[in-house]
Amino acid sequence: MRYFLIAAVALTGLALITACGPESNDTPEVTIVLPGDGDTLPRGSITVKAVATDDNSVTVVEFYVNDTVQFYAYDQVADTFTFVWNAATATPGAVYRVEARAFDYEAQFDEDVISVTLALANLPAGAHSRDFRSRPGCYVVRLTANGLSACARMTVLD
Repeated sequence: MRYFLIAAVALTGLALITACGPESNDTPEVTIVLPGDGDTLPRGSITVKAVATDDNSVTVVEFYVNDTVQFYAYDQVADTFTFVWNAATATPGAVYRVEARAFDYEAQFDEDVISVTLALANLPAGAHSRDFRSRPGCYVVRLTANGLSACARMTVLD
């Protein structure tokens, strides 16, 4: 932390006035870098990574899933905070709201929110998929695994 010192000299003598505190205190900034917004993920252990910075220091990053706090990350490695979400029993096909909130020592905070979908069936290791809505009620799903890619069109029936 940076501190400053104020000194004043009066004509009739020397007066020393000191004040200590941070020069500035900007709101921290946080960005979820893993997984990506809109990703479809396999159920199981999902690593969530956020990068959080502040002009002084980030004291904690809180991780939420669907507005429920899941983890408080106090330790950091190069401004990166991680949390492993156990989504093994989460609802397949459901969309989940994942949020990271970074706080500084004055309780100022910033937040980043993404949405992820849990796959209907677990994907092979190294596989990922992404849903693209081509029109209301109709989706095109692309699945990539082992260098191969496949697409399927899915229509939602009421």
